[in-house]
Order: sequence, then C-alpha cells, then structure tokens
Amino acid sequence: PAPQPQPRSPEPELPAAPLPTPPPPPQDASPAAAARPWNLRERKRRSSARGSTGASPTTSWAARRAEAARGGGERAPFAVALSSEEIEEDIYALTGGRPRRRPRKRPRVVQRQLDSLFPGLWLTEITADAYKVPDD
Repeated sequence: PAPQPQPRSPEPELPAAPLPTPPPPPQDASPAAAARPWNLRERKRRSSARGSTGASPTTSWAARRAEAARGGGERAPFAVALSSEEIEEDIYALTGGRPRRRPRKRPRVVQRQLDSLFPGLWLTEITADAYKVPDD
C-alpha cells in the first residue's frame, strides 16, 4: 500500500517573518574600507568630457550646421599634424587623465566593416614606401 497524499488544509500558511535589513555601510574612508576586496569597493565617478564643449547644449547640431552654412560658401579643408606630446596634453585637458597606452578595441561590427573597406590595413609591413620606384 502506497502512502496517501495529505489533503491540504483550508487555512493558508502564514509567510515567514521578513529578515531584518542589514545596517548601512560606514560612510567614512577608513583603512577598513581600503581593505575591502575589489568587487565590494565603491566605484569612483569619472569626470566626463561630455558637455564641456564650447557650444551651448540647447543649440541642436542641425541648427549649428545650418548657421555655419549661411556664413559663407564651402570651407577649405583644414588639418594640423600634432605631435604625441600635444595629443597627450589635449587628452589630459579634456579628460583629466593621461591617454591610454593601448587604444580600446573596436566593436566587432565596426572592425569587420573596416576590414571589408580596407582589406590590407592590418598588414603593418606593407607601406607606401615599398611601392616607390627610384628615378634613374
């Protein structure tokens, strides 16, 4: 004979008492806070370079572009070659930190698009100097 299942009681079961909330962590920067593991430390807020441009945030991009177009015809292309020290100074001024030694990895979709547009871009040994023919 198999045991018979117990019939349910018509009275609902009372839920268990809620657990007390843990006390909040101390707000002081004590040596105990520095001894926490990396995954329990509070994150530091990075100063963002966004919003620090000279243009007003209320002016839309399209309005600024239309305003520039009204100012005169097409502008001549403008480019300045900067040294690595100048680039480092500019990045430090914008972000408050030194530039990365190694640039961030591109998203896979973007890298595939670049590879399809410029198939030999990853070949560092091949340069334009390799194709120069000496004039004799």
